[in-house]
Amino acid sequence: MKAERGAGPETLAQKLLAAWGGVAGLATARPEELAREAGVGPAKAARIAAAFAVGSRRSRETDEVRLATSEDVARAAHSLIGTSATEKVAVLVVDGGYGLKLVEVVAVGTAKACPMPVREILALVRES
Repeated sequence: MKAERGAGPETLAQKLLAAWGGVAGLATARPEELAREAGVGPAKAARIAAAFAVGSRRSRETDEVRLATSEDVARAAHSLIGTSATEKVAVLVVDGGYGLKLVEVVAVGTAKACPMPVREILALVRES
C-alpha cells in the first residue's frame, strides 16, 4: 500500500497496519523493513520500531511469572518471537525458584540465520 507524501499520521498508521497485517505484524517489523514503506524514512522507522520495543518490554512484566515447565518457557518466548519471519535469539533469565527475572530479544537475523552475540548475552545475564 502506498501512502501519499505528507499524509497525516493516522493515514500512514492505517496503511502500515494494513500492510503488516495489524499491530502484531507491525510490531515484528525491523526499522530497515519499515523504511522501505512509502512515507516512512529511516528516522520515522526507527521511532516506530523503538515504540514497539518499549511497549513490548513494558508488557512483559516478569513479576510472579514462573517457568516451571517447557510450556511456560514456550509461552514466554512466544510473546517475544511470535510468528516472526526472521530468526530471533531471546534470553529468558530465571531465579532459583523458576521465577522469571528477565526476558529480552538479543539478536534479530534474517529468515534463515541469526548471529548469536554471546558476549552481549553473558553481560545481560550477569547484570540481571
